[in-house]
Amino acid sequence: MHYLTKQFAKDHRRAADPNWVRDRCMDHCDAFVAYLRAWMADVDVEIISGVKVERVDGMTLIQQGHFAVLHDGLVYDWTARQFDPDAPFPMVAPLAEWRQKWPTLEGATRE
Repeated sequence: MHYLTKQFAKDHRRAADPNWVRDRCMDHCDAFVAYLRAWMADVDVEIISGVKVERVDGMTLIQQGHFAVLHDGLVYDWTARQFDPDAPFPMVAPLAEWRQKWPTLEGATRE
């Protein structure tokens, strides 16, 4: 998996630019999943989502949504630099760590 991740990063270097990658997280997730499945047809990957919310006057407002790819307990976030220009490219983190920044909508709206 490490080799395929490095190759995908090399082929998609433009995604390392925080300004260019803005609002393109789903596109890169789709491309990475397709790339992995081209090499390993039965690879167990899924696109996951997370949100950032704000509570205003008793209402929960979604401020941002984000997508990344989950494989074997690790999240591959190809567009993390749109939020943190100093993030690694790609940002790879255990799911629990990624969820601290990007909880599910259900998790984000719990009081």
